[in-house]
Amino acid sequence: MNNLSKIFCFFVLLFCFINSCKKIETLAPEPEIEFISFDYKDTIDILGNKILEGTLKFSFVDGDGDIGFGIDSTSKKTVFLKKYKIKNNSPELIEQDEDLSGYKIPEFSTSGNRKFLKGEIVVNNLDELPPFNIEDTLMYDFYIIDRAGHISNTEKTGYLILKDFIH
Repeated sequence: MNNLSKIFCFFVLLFCFINSCKKIETLAPEPEIEFISFDYKDTIDILGNKILEGTLKFSFVDGDGDIGFGIDSTSKKTVFLKKYKIKNNSPELIEQDEDLSGYKIPEFSTSGNRKFLKGEIVVNNLDELPPFNIEDTLMYDFYIIDRAGHISNTEKTGYLILKDFIH
C-alpha cells in the first residue's frame, strides 16, 4: 500500500469516527401529535339505522416511547376527543358521556437503544347516530396522554360538513 492510499484510508476512518460521535437526538417526553385526516362513511348500523361512521387519523412522536396501555389496563384511555357543533361560525361544545369521549390504544414498545416512538394512529367508529341534520357542521379537537401522564398538544379536525359525507 503506498503512502497516498494510507493517507486516504486514514481520512476515511477519521471521517467515519467523527460521524459516529455525533450526539444522539433526544425528543421531549411529552407526545406531539399532528392531524392528518378525518372521514365519515355513510353506512347502516345493525338495527338498520342510517349512521355516519367517522375515522380520525393523526401522527405522533413521543420522546420517551410510552404510548398506549397493556391488556391488563382495561380502563386506561389514551386518546381524548371533544366534539363541537358549529353555530354561527362559532364552535359550541357538545356534551358527551366521559366514557365515550376517550379511546384506548394498545401499548407500543421500543426496541434497542431507541426510546422514542413515531407513527400514525387511526381511531375508528366515531359514529354520528340519528337524528342528525345533514346541514350540521361539526369539529373535533383531540389530544393523547402517555403512560407517564404526559399530555400532548391539542389538534383540531377543522370543520366537518356532514352533507359532504352523505352519498
